[in-house]
Formats: sequence, structure tokens, C-alpha cells
Amino acid sequence: MKSFLTIVILTTAVTSVTSADVIYSEDFETGVMPTDWQVWQEGPSSSVLWKFDQTDTPYEGTYYMFHGYDAVNNLDNWVVTQTFDMTLWETLQVSFWHCGSFPSYYGYTGFMGSTTENPTAADFSEIVEIGAPPTYYTELIVDCSAYDDEEFVTFAWQYTGLDAHTVRLDDLLVEDDSVVGVKSASIGEIKAVFK
Repeated sequence: MKSFLTIVILTTAVTSVTSADVIYSEDFETGVMPTDWQVWQEGPSSSVLWKFDQTDTPYEGTYYMFHGYDAVNNLDNWVVTQTFDMTLWETLQVSFWHCGSFPSYYGYTGFMGSTTENPTAADFSEIVEIGAPPTYYTELIVDCSAYDDEEFVTFAWQYTGLDAHTVRLDDLLVEDDSVVGVKSASIGEIKAVFK
């Protein structure tokens, strides 16, 4: 009498995923503008500017970046980040949380980028129009891979409008998404037959 014993080990895969590299983060919790950021007024002079605020609800923490509305002046205001050297990075993405008030009075809010060493407003191009603000915080993830390998990269938010909407921004992240990876190992199938 013959007896057979078959052992089968099925293919298995072990996977681990790593997260994106954070190049820069700003949660606005210092309550003051970073020294290497700038606020520009390209339109008429107004007391309404981009600023850190805590009078309304932030996404997290206490402070957020805020732009109100001006009932008299047609504003063209900017908040401009520091300039980044992105020559060592690829697959760039920028994310932030945003919301606001009075979406039906929307003027314009855009997320902008420049590759000029010391940019002025004319050196920026729109990456994405943010659009009328949602009344609850929503994360916006922006593909900035067009700026991969650039030596001078500066980001900005532009607000325009007369008696328009308000904007709140919180938890800015600039990331290199290319480091997201998958590691896997496959064992395969092994059969042993004993007689």
C-alpha cells in the first residue's frame, strides 16, 4: 500500500509602504509670519491683508492663515513662501487645508508658483485656482511635479476681490512623493510528495 502526503506552500507576498518625505511644513502655530515669507499688496492699499489669526476655528491647533474681505477696495493681495531649492527632489506635491466664508461672493483665490530667484507677482503662474471656499475644512493636494529639479521654487496664494469671500489656510506640507515605495518578497510554491 502506498501512501501519499503532499505539502503545498502557496505564494505569499510581504509588503511595506513608506510615506512621502516632508520637505517643509508650516502649521502656523507660532502665531507670527515666518521671517522668510512675505505679504504683498498689488492692488489698492488696505488694512485687509493675509495674516495669522485665531479668531475663528483652525483645522488643528490655535492659529491659521487668514484673508478677510474689504467692502471698499478691490484687493489683489499675496502671501509668498520662502524660496526652495528643489534640485534634489522629484514628484513634488503641496497640500494644505482650506475653508472660508461667503462663497457666493467669491472673487478669486489661486495657488501660484515661480521658478525665478527673486520673484515679483509677474513671475508667478497659477498652479490651481482654489475656487469658492468650502464652509468646512477641506484638504487640497496639488501636483507640483512641474517644479521638480528646479533650483528656485517659490509658492504663493493670491486673493482678489471687492466685498468678496474670506479664506482660511492651515497645515501646509511640501512633500517629495517619489519616496513612497513598496517592498515585497515572494516565496513561491513548493510541493513535496512522499511515497
